[in-house]
Amino acid sequence: MLSEYLFELDSKTTAQIVTLIGGIASLFHYLAPKRSALRWGVWREEARNPIVLWLIQRTGLINCQMALACLLTFFYNFSPTDTIAAIFVTWSLDSFYTAMFRTIPGGTNNEMHKRGHWINFVLSTTALLLHYWKPYWGDDIAAWGMGWALFNGLLFTLLPSYGLYQWGLPNDRKGYNEALFRIHGGSLMQVAAFGFLMMKGVEPTRALSRAMMLQAFQFCLSRFILHEDDKVGLDKSAMSFWLLFYIPAIGSLWF
Repeated sequence: MLSEYLFELDSKTTAQIVTLIGGIASLFHYLAPKRSALRWGVWREEARNPIVLWLIQRTGLINCQMALACLLTFFYNFSPTDTIAAIFVTWSLDSFYTAMFRTIPGGTNNEMHKRGHWINFVLSTTALLLHYWKPYWGDDIAAWGMGWALFNGLLFTLLPSYGLYQWGLPNDRKGYNEALFRIHGGSLMQVAAFGFLMMKGVEPTRALSRAMMLQAFQFCLSRFILHEDDKVGLDKSAMSFWLLFYIPAIGSLWF
């Protein structure tokens, strides 16, 4: 029913529906990570693990940034450069807050994690300032920053153990951390690809469809190739739902 409805809509209306559904789900992941963990099929005892909760919350934050970018683009008609500037504002504030005040309980190297957030803070703040001071430089740096985030998202999707090491997090015996970090990588690819493609002049609805393809690729990788739902115990219905939502949405946006 949802698939048939999405295929009948014009691309902008589809983008707005994707924005609303994605935004609600993202806020749920960020504000209620324990409930999200249980919904994803994480065992009840693991759903209290602070590292598992941290990973789900970070994924929710990335998806909130994606929803914000779509909201500004499809509801308020912001230009690509102003949309990317808004993303850099959220990145900058989050990086500063995390580096200053947050540690990961159970993390193996919080100093490495804090250093990474300080680097993100400096880069995102510099790009934001140049966006208003020297727009040409700011646009180039914004495109470069989105491209670098896209590369990192792909790396985290294919090699989540490396991402965990970079974040100073352990790789647990059951594999929850890797599986959840892979989802985080897919979400990072999605928001970075959306920003990068718009900065390169791709029409926003087309940019959104291609960005969603990357998240769908991560879902298919986890669900059908690596079978993480069987190995780790993640709920098959959760990934299947998002795939059944993504595929018609991508088709509607593309055509």
